[in-house]
Amino acid sequence: MTLSQSTGLPQSVNAIPAQPAASGLDIQPEMGVFSALQHLNYKVWYALAEFVDNSIQSAIDNIDVLRAIHGADYRLRVDIIHDTTPGCERLIIRDNAGGIAQREYPRAFRLASVPANRTGLSEFGMGMKTAGCWLADRWSVRTSAVHESVEGRIDFDVTQVITEGIKTLHPSFSAASPSAHYTEITLEGLRHNLSGGRTIGKIRSHLADIFRAFIRDGGSTVPLDLTYGGERVEYTSPKPLVAPFHERSGSAPTGPAVTWLRQVDVVLPSCGVRITGHMGLLERGSTTRAGFALMRRNRLIRGIDGETYRPEEIFGRSNSFAYQRLYGELTLEGVRVSHTKDSFVLESIESELIAALRAVADEPSLPLLRQAANYRATTDRSSDRGELASKAASGTVSEVADHPDACVPGQDVLDHPIDSSTDALAGPAVSGPSVHAGPEHSLGSTLAPAPTNRSRTESRTFDVNGESWTVCIELIDDPAIGDWVDVKEVAEADGRTIKIVFGLAHPFVQRFATPDASELEPMVRLACAIGLAEVAARRSGVQMAGRFRSVINRLLRDAMSNH
Repeated sequence: MTLSQSTGLPQSVNAIPAQPAASGLDIQPEMGVFSALQHLNYKVWYALAEFVDNSIQSAIDNIDVLRAIHGADYRLRVDIIHDTTPGCERLIIRDNAGGIAQREYPRAFRLASVPANRTGLSEFGMGMKTAGCWLADRWSVRTSAVHESVEGRIDFDVTQVITEGIKTLHPSFSAASPSAHYTEITLEGLRHNLSGGRTIGKIRSHLADIFRAFIRDGGSTVPLDLTYGGERVEYTSPKPLVAPFHERSGSAPTGPAVTWLRQVDVVLPSCGVRITGHMGLLERGSTTRAGFALMRRNRLIRGIDGETYRPEEIFGRSNSFAYQRLYGELTLEGVRVSHTKDSFVLESIESELIAALRAVADEPSLPLLRQAANYRATTDRSSDRGELASKAASGTVSEVADHPDACVPGQDVLDHPIDSSTDALAGPAVSGPSVHAGPEHSLGSTLAPAPTNRSRTESRTFDVNGESWTVCIELIDDPAIGDWVDVKEVAEADGRTIKIVFGLAHPFVQRFATPDASELEPMVRLACAIGLAEVAARRSGVQMAGRFRSVINRLLRDAMSNH
């Protein structure tokens, strides 16, 4: 089971005798081009995808013969193996496709020699050569085409080709079974690290994205079983949101629950480009999975996980709900792609394309953008959001504990007399060292919220000038709590506690914390800074220090939470 280069032509079902190329294979153009290929701005997953493209196209071109041999349930298998044995690291790609027919050798191994059939995945005559030269210093191809009783082998030493000006390659041949069909490509002297950090996971994830149609349903032609490092590459389609329509943010839903997914089939009038597929809203917002995946010939061109197509005219900025929840899988017909097949050449049609897609997303029968802006999954995701908020609070109090000199009042502040005046908005001031162990004193609220099962607390204790300090962040997911941030201070015999209460259900949080809650940590950190600054100000003698926080709470609730 091995990888194969598309022949570009259907294979004959009759055995073809071996016909070695006595004069060798011409691999021109000039050798400097091969050197340039080594320095392309490429990524590992796109290079590997070139080999998989060739396997798929070979299977498509030979599908009738392959099914005649294996039956109607034939499946293409492509295995990518990274052998990390010290001293002989190599990458091997194998498939059980149709192999490279001998008559195709001159084209297959010459750069930019295009196939006869350019309507498939092998289009430019660049893929195998570009990817091979970019990935490794040496690569070889071993292949047997369907109903050819011969195995051919071609070796390509990039360094030797460049330094010695080699212009022809000489394949070698050996006998093979007429029923054998495969290609195996071996790459040695790898030029890129395939094992570092998160690379392996990204390779699997991105290959799954690129070949989703063939993994998921065979791309209507050839079902694909793809493995990397012995592990099957799987693709899971995102789940669309099922919910009633929300006319306005914070308003009650109207009508029954519907599936927020619609089909797309539009043609751009100026150029005849056709866009088909679907777009919808994610069941669970995601910064990486939202956005459009742009396809061509059942293969992803733009839109791997984390790099989807999100024009601001449709998705808004990165803090918008559409940016986190709108997604789609769209096929573009009649648009050119780059020779590395990692981008569309949109040029002058992009504005028209964006306008057409926005019109679909704004269609009144299923207004995706309005629903994305107004829908809030607070009830079904309160647990998730609470967990994320707890992590944010934990990180915040850890930073305070690690940097007490910067985050809590220093000795020069503590030595100041404490403001004893009454703050009309913030409540009575708390006295300094004369405060004894006793009930909690509020610097803001007249009544501290009672603990509920919807609250979470994170705290850290550390030393400040010989005194024990505890900074505590309490997260309360209760709409009955009106303030965005509240501050309380408790002085006890063995130390001092500052409690900062953060309202998760506050309208400001609900309006601007996107579905993946990535904004919660900066919000919590800002609330903590406001609370600690108020304590420091009060201890340095600032009168009515709580007024600043009170005005912030009022502004965030009454004015800053609106659209």
